[in-house]
Parts: sequence; C-alpha cells; structure tokens
Amino acid sequence: MAGAASRLSRRLSNISSDVSEKEVESITSFNSNDPAIGRNRWPQLTPCQAEEPGVIALRIVCVVLVLSCLYLGCSDNQYSCATCPDSCAICPEEPPFHCPSGGVMVIEVGRADDFAEPFESVFPDSNLTRFIATVWNVPLRFLDDMSINKSMGHTFTWSPFELIGAELEIHVRALGDIPENDRLTLELNDKYFEGETEVSRWTTTIAILTQTAWQGGEDTTLVLDLDHLPVDLYGRTSVLSYMQDGNLDIEVQDDTGVDYMILRLFCAAAGERATGGLIEAPFRK
Repeated sequence: MAGAASRLSRRLSNISSDVSEKEVESITSFNSNDPAIGRNRWPQLTPCQAEEPGVIALRIVCVVLVLSCLYLGCSDNQYSCATCPDSCAICPEEPPFHCPSGGVMVIEVGRADDFAEPFESVFPDSNLTRFIATVWNVPLRFLDDMSINKSMGHTFTWSPFELIGAELEIHVRALGDIPENDRLTLELNDKYFEGETEVSRWTTTIAILTQTAWQGGEDTTLVLDLDHLPVDLYGRTSVLSYMQDGNLDIEVQDDTGVDYMILRLFCAAAGERATGGLIEAPFRK
C-alpha cells in the first residue's frame, strides 16, 4: 500500500509540474502578468517589459488580433503577429542591426503595399512614445492607418558605427481634417523631458518638402539625404551627427498616413562613398 501511495504521489507531482509549465507558457505568451493587461502576478514581469510603456499598447493590439484570428478562423498570414513585439522586442540588450565595413545597411519598416490593411507595427522608444502621448496628446499611428488625428512614431536602431551618410525613404499620404500643417520630425532631443527647450534636431512641414499645399488625397514618396536636408524651420540641415549613437527617431503628424519607411545607412571607410551614393536631390520621388 505504501509503495502504491508513493507512486501515485510521484505521478501527481509530475502532472502538477506539467500543468505549471503550461500555465507559465500561457501567461507569458499573452503577457497576462503585465498589470496593464491581466491579473497574474506570477511569473514576475521582466524589467524589460516594465521599462517601455509603449510596448503595453502594442501588446494589447497583438492579443486582440490573435484572439480575433482564433474566433474568425482567419488565414495564417492575416493579422500576423510577426510584426508585433515579444516581451523584450523594443528594448533589446544589443541593437539588432550591424552594418559591415564598406557597405550599405538597409532597414525596412512596413511593406510597400499602398496602405493596404492590416496595419503594420511601429516601435517608438520611450521618449518618443511619451512625446506623442503627452505633448501632442494623440494616439500612436501604425503604418497603413488612414484615420485622422494620430501621429506615427518609430525609432530605428542599429549597432553604432561611423556613418558617412544616410538616406530616408518614406511613402506618405495626406488624409482628412488639416494635413497642410503636418510636420515630419527627425531625432527627438533625448534631454527634452529633462528641461532642455530644443524639442528635436530637425523638423519641417510636409507641404514644404513636397512644394504642394499638402491637402487631403495628395500622395508622395519622399527621399531625404539626412546629411543634406532642406533648411528646416530653425535653419538646420543635418541629423547625421545625432545618428552616430545607433538610432534615429521619426515622427509624422497627425493627419498624414505612412505606408512604409526605408532607412539606408552608408558606412564605408572615411572619405569613401558606398556604391550608388546618396540622393542629393530631389526631396520628392
């Protein structure tokens, strides 16, 4: 009898262990240990999850889309969460990109699908997320989102190296309401929330860049040489020196949709220009 009881006890212990393992897997996959999403307090929320408030909204969107797929039986690629963050997606220990010496690094965000749904994710850092939410006081816009009064924000990241040039390609479309005063802003000042008055390192209206009135329905692809930008509202023409730390913020105000973005980083040896060179002009493709 004692032997049977012992075997039963071991079996129940193994079952309990399997159940606990599945429970942890379920909790972490849906981030229900995040106080903003669920009530689970075990396993403990990781520091990476806690330090980036912008990830909370993105994770909620992921969970909703996954549950929608389960309910509606949508195809594998519809509402894919491949573009959504995992628990540490936007605060990695190491920047995710590296540009080889003498080459060109290309970082693409979104697909050139002419604003076709489903929306595609963007990943602003904590300062840019805070800036959009508290200074502009509008929601974050995802790529392909055509609703008004939202700002698109994204922070490109890569392993730092000596840049000799950079180029940004971005497809934008004017929406309803008041798009004619919308700005495109590059590189938020990291010390703005510490009291410095300069908000960003370069900003100008899309109307100036396109040399149009930029009214609802207008559509263009901008190609910007980030070391030879058109003179902005404060007389500045470059953000390249601010990109040497391995990141670049971009923000597009709030009645302009964004289809996709491509950042090209030129990292040839000093004094050399990578094959193909930079686009000096025009600013409109």
